[in-house]
Amino acid sequence: MDPEADIDSIAKTEKPVRTERSDGTGAWTVAIVLLVVFFIPHVFAIKTNYWVKADSQRGVATVTVTHSHNSVSYRYKVNQKEYTGRDYLPFGNEGDKTFVFFSASHPGLSRLKKPILLDDSPLLSFILSIIEIMAVNTAINPNSKWALRDRTAEQKNGARLEP
Repeated sequence: MDPEADIDSIAKTEKPVRTERSDGTGAWTVAIVLLVVFFIPHVFAIKTNYWVKADSQRGVATVTVTHSHNSVSYRYKVNQKEYTGRDYLPFGNEGDKTFVFFSASHPGLSRLKKPILLDDSPLLSFILSIIEIMAVNTAINPNSKWALRDRTAEQKNGARLEP
């Protein structure tokens, strides 16, 4: 049997490779994962920062567990009820005492530092989330109309901008 004839017959029976565009399922999956991982926790942080800033009380917390990246778990008492939290605290060791800022109306919401204005800005969070989603979209499909690109460079080079 001729080996070249076998190759030709195999090539004829194989299905052609699909070159159609994807339906975008991968992009939506990545966008949803980013929302769950980054946006939703940020919304809860905004809520905590808002209430701690709105009616802040200062107390004393005890570090219970030291985690990686200078993160600690801590406990504190308000009106004989114990609450726990987790926050960033450089140089925190188990058993250390530190100040805790908690909401008087929602004592379960607390921070180890007093929130600043930018920490709880919903507008800033929304804008940053849109940029994050556009960056992921750019990584998945750089030719998308929602992709991040330098439009001024395109105009200088004479490229036509799509609406």
